[in-house]
Amino acid sequence: MGRLVSFHLPADEPKALAEFYHKVFGWTYGEMPGMKDVYAIGTGPFDQPGLNGVIMGRFMPATVNTIEVEDIDATLALVTKKSGQITTPRQEIPGMGLFAWCKDIDDHFFVLMQPSADYQATITNALGGKLPADGECSRPIHFEIPAADMDKLAEFYTEVFGWTSSHWQGGIPYVFLMTGDESTGGADGAVMPKGEMQYVANTIGVADLKSLVDKVISTGGSILMPPEEIPGVGLFSYGIDPAGNIFGMMQFRGQ
Repeated sequence: MGRLVSFHLPADEPKALAEFYHKVFGWTYGEMPGMKDVYAIGTGPFDQPGLNGVIMGRFMPATVNTIEVEDIDATLALVTKKSGQITTPRQEIPGMGLFAWCKDIDDHFFVLMQPSADYQATITNALGGKLPADGECSRPIHFEIPAADMDKLAEFYTEVFGWTSSHWQGGIPYVFLMTGDESTGGADGAVMPKGEMQYVANTIGVADLKSLVDKVISTGGSILMPPEEIPGVGLFSYGIDPAGNIFGMMQFRGQ
């Protein structure tokens, strides 16, 4: 099974965007060695639920997530067999592993990664030798992929990566995608109807949504959807960062 494990955020000014997320959510950042304007983002330990990531220059339109696989060549063959596209062939990044950029059948980018043995050490070193402790930051914990045909796109991901899917019984069209052991690093997500949302967006788990909405605005972002109650789940809102990337914020019920 290929676990979704990290994110890429595009920005015209990557360091400024990294500082936005640091001020709002407490994320740490550091420039990757030998990669100008590419910043490693630390949100928590690798072995705990949630995503770490990278902020880099704008060569993709929106959030792009990375899926870790054991055999990148075999997975690339499956991507094309199931009508996906390989947009950047497999390449090796020293100290990181093998990477390839792809598109799914709904034209969303995703990255395949077969990490090297020193991948985590490379990221940690870029962050000054330390990741945030568990619970220290608000972490990305969920992803959403808009689709013209939710079942068809969910089937693509289940067949290529071995994920499982299930329809939410909450009264709105929403197909959950389980990408692996939810007690480990990485995140599960969902496919949703393509409407106002056109691009992939990640949701950040927060303790106090209303105060963070104010902080997003005061730090240069904006709010796309004010906090709304999702029955039985919690308070949810969509924000937009200063680079135009959409993200969700979820305060689970009981927090």
